[in-house]
Amino acid sequence: MQGEYVTALVILSVGIAMFASYMGFQVATLAASTKNNLRRHFSLLSGSIALGGGVWSMHFIGMLAFELCTTVTYGWQLTLLSLFPAIAASWTALHYLTKENIRHHQLLLGAVLMGSGIGAMHYIGMAGMEMATLLRYDIDIFLLSIVVAVSLSYLSLWAKFKLKDSWGKQSSETKQNVVAGIVMGAAISGMHYTGMAAARFVMPPGF
Repeated sequence: MQGEYVTALVILSVGIAMFASYMGFQVATLAASTKNNLRRHFSLLSGSIALGGGVWSMHFIGMLAFELCTTVTYGWQLTLLSLFPAIAASWTALHYLTKENIRHHQLLLGAVLMGSGIGAMHYIGMAGMEMATLLRYDIDIFLLSIVVAVSLSYLSLWAKFKLKDSWGKQSSETKQNVVAGIVMGAAISGMHYTGMAAARFVMPPGF
């Protein structure tokens, strides 16, 4: 079965992903500048909820944008569960951003965890779909969606640190966070819509 997208909702979902990423990076910047451990941990937690919630919101707005010619509902257990990998992955990524300097392997690890969290959120959320059709996946595009998430997450974290080095003090933290947030939002959205391209909605016998 073929689905169609509502363009306005697709654009809204991408915008939310980018805005949430920007907010997460802004909070990480505040956490990095504070000397109070309690305040730093609270800032990281709130930033993780903002970014993780943005990942979650982007996914379900993207799903609202997708129209199948059958009724689709969501089981609340898996829908709620899907929020936690996004928040956990966001905390890990933002934690690395609070460091003054970061090594390549740490950057790569952060990107893998962030990309995996985005992927886990997406596919758990998809598993929560309740509908008459069967849900299957094209394995090649499924794997590509994870590669997209990890690669763009890496690019986003890399941009956050490299822009600071390249632009130096002449650049504001806000400008750096805007650029990094756009790239991270693209990672979240790219993973979602590549994952949707991997989905196959199959009619069961007698449908």
